[in-house]
Amino acid sequence: MNLALRNSTSGDNERPLKFGKIALYISAAFVIVICLSCDFSALFQNSDYISCLYTGGKLFAQGRAAEIYAPLDAKNFYHAPCDIAAHQFLPHLSANHISLFNYCPLVAFLLAPLSYLPPGYSLLGWQATSLCALAIAIKLLVKDRRPDLIFCASLLFFPTAVTLWIGQTDLVFGVLIFSIGYKLLISRRPFYAGLAFAFCWLKPQMLILPALLSLVLLFKKEWRFVFGFAAGIAFMIALNIAVGGTDLFLQWLWNAHLCEAVFTDPNSAKINLVRYLIISLPGVLFLTLFKNSVLLLKPIIYCFDIILIIFTAITCLRFSKTHSDEYSYISFTVILGLLLMALVVPNYLYYDATTLLVAGCICSDKEFQRRVHLPSYIFAEILAVILFNAYAVLFLINKNLANPVLPLIASILTYLLIAKSAWLKYRDVRATNESN
Repeated sequence: MNLALRNSTSGDNERPLKFGKIALYISAAFVIVICLSCDFSALFQNSDYISCLYTGGKLFAQGRAAEIYAPLDAKNFYHAPCDIAAHQFLPHLSANHISLFNYCPLVAFLLAPLSYLPPGYSLLGWQATSLCALAIAIKLLVKDRRPDLIFCASLLFFPTAVTLWIGQTDLVFGVLIFSIGYKLLISRRPFYAGLAFAFCWLKPQMLILPALLSLVLLFKKEWRFVFGFAAGIAFMIALNIAVGGTDLFLQWLWNAHLCEAVFTDPNSAKINLVRYLIISLPGVLFLTLFKNSVLLLKPIIYCFDIILIIFTAITCLRFSKTHSDEYSYISFTVILGLLLMALVVPNYLYYDATTLLVAGCICSDKEFQRRVHLPSYIFAEILAVILFNAYAVLFLINKNLANPVLPLIASILTYLLIAKSAWLKYRDVRATNESN
């Protein structure tokens, strides 16, 4: 009778779990359907992938690579060759839409094959590539959890859904690269990890994390990662020059500078189109609090960014004093580095927060939970998900209700909670050692 009672109780406990799994699968499938259903809409020619990435790839495929970037004397991207070409390729593109391709020539080369497809099918192909990248990344990161459930849950983090919906590159050039580099690093293959992280060059905002890792590991006298990262960057430069030539590479560098100027100018036309997506600390400061004195305060804010990067590196080194095993302090550095990007990168947009999936997967790992004090990490993770998703919901209800400060607060609070836990642990361990 007791056995029957236990079996009955066990069955009752499993039913909510099964229901939860089914609900998770259905919700994830619903997100994917929504993301893919707009691909062939005429209005969706304004999406990031079709208006920018597809255009850049098509220009490269047609042998018009010189038109991908704005001229070296350009002051903005309005009526630049890429913008003109986008309106030629895409008849339904909004007249006020400004298209720019701010990726390196290698990305245009890699996207060229997809540009032979009609725009909608090309976007569908890129979305399929992004989903595969997400699946591979989760498989690499998740050891003792069900990858299929983590995959479904990740699609319910709204920055991921937005990235997939508009065809952004964060899942391929961010999440996948970070996952491969992290896996190699904790597997004690630092040189190859450095090579892998160098592919963040494909989306330069992502270089903050490998730069932080290089700084921390340099002080830990782990030279192989730094050498691998430097060799990888050299390889990426050579590869870009090989596919596009020196002139095109220099033109891209100028466009990267121009893009920084445009994204920190409150009066630029491009900023007016994407203002609601900028959720970084420098971006919010430039576009709201200090919009009348950007040129004066920009050097001060960038100096603060450098100080914050150094402080983060010191925090990670302090953490390594209390958790000396490589797995723990490397995992901590990756988590804090991912949060750091929102605090120092001016053009960190809402969908760039997709890279926080890597931090979430690391925090959910039982090995990490066993070695590191967990409560503050769980609270920080839940807080970030709630605030990021709340911002998207408010935006869908009424764009005027959505304030970019909301996800920025999520990034700041999460960063502070995790950094504080490292410093408190270091203080306690140091006090214990001194008392002994």
